[in-house]
Amino acid sequence: MKSPNHINIVSLMLLIMFIFYFSSYCLSQDMTQSYSDILKDAVHKAGLFRGGYHLVGFTGGMGNLLPVHCHIKELEKKEAVPFLLNVIKNGPTWSAGSQIRRVEQAYHIARCYAILCLASTKDSRAYPTLTDILQNGIDYGDSEVNSEELDLFRQEFDIRSYAAYGLGVFGDSNARDILVEALQSESSQVRIQSFLALARLQDMRSIKPMMDIASNDSAIDQFTFNFGMRAIAQINFQDKCFQNLVQFNDFPELGKIPIDQDPWKRLWKHWYKVGRQWTKQQFEKKYDDWKEAKNKSPLASSALSFQKQKLRCQLGIAALPLLIEKINAGETDLIDIVSELTHEEIERNATKQEVTLWWQNNKEKWLIFEY
Repeated sequence: MKSPNHINIVSLMLLIMFIFYFSSYCLSQDMTQSYSDILKDAVHKAGLFRGGYHLVGFTGGMGNLLPVHCHIKELEKKEAVPFLLNVIKNGPTWSAGSQIRRVEQAYHIARCYAILCLASTKDSRAYPTLTDILQNGIDYGDSEVNSEELDLFRQEFDIRSYAAYGLGVFGDSNARDILVEALQSESSQVRIQSFLALARLQDMRSIKPMMDIASNDSAIDQFTFNFGMRAIAQINFQDKCFQNLVQFNDFPELGKIPIDQDPWKRLWKHWYKVGRQWTKQQFEKKYDDWKEAKNKSPLASSALSFQKQKLRCQLGIAALPLLIEKINAGETDLIDIVSELTHEEIERNATKQEVTLWWQNNKEKWLIFEY
């Protein structure tokens, strides 16, 4: 027979466990409600605005040359992932009220925002969700409202395009093949965002399929094409505009191209055709300029930095093999350029041996041209 003290201890432990789980449940409910309020407020402020970079909630490219989304930072934490997954699958749990007009459309925008936030969490649960939505769309369930207007709205803000963008933000190179396949989608939004997501992934093996498919796609206009190619190759070509004509300083052989003949698409296709020879020639010239400045004024850091940055900005990723070759020959002052081009996959203070080993293990991803 158990003693009264033993029974009291067991009862106390059960009570403590109940309080703990009940408190956790209440806290979870409070957080869910808080997340819901934050998301609802974001949708309300968006006002179902048809703007930004093709998609609601987007703005133009910043320093990274790619479109960026308006962040909802409170929902970009790993703790919010279960809430975001539920919103994507089932929609938000709002009650219709005066604050939210066109409830079904607001629910759709909430899902789009949830996808952006989910991608930004970098949580492992995001990847399978994003790839599934890109490939298969989403099941909206039994919506009370089925109208042509709602269908058009969902087409205008195609949720698959948000998933494509999200895969670029998430940054997993395994998404490359899925995004390349999505370049052939019937949805122009999906094609555009897949193109830009591939640029964001920074895998040089994507350049050829990006150019092959998108160069003749009118939905991916020449400005978007230039935007994405500059981002992935990290080259900023110089051009001059003469009213309705464009001339590229780097490739005078192209002459003056009328604006309506997609000059930037023609530029990039030409660069890809002659890029190996052109990059090597330009590299040797800019490298010699840097060496001359270094020999003349070894202490003039600003002049040296200017010449060195020409190697990075005007040649981009295509110059990596040439930079590695110089580093292997002892020019370790160039390691910081490799670090910048690869977004610090190689640290600025890496040794020559570390750079050599990194290149041996990763060059397939970063190699545009064989020299």
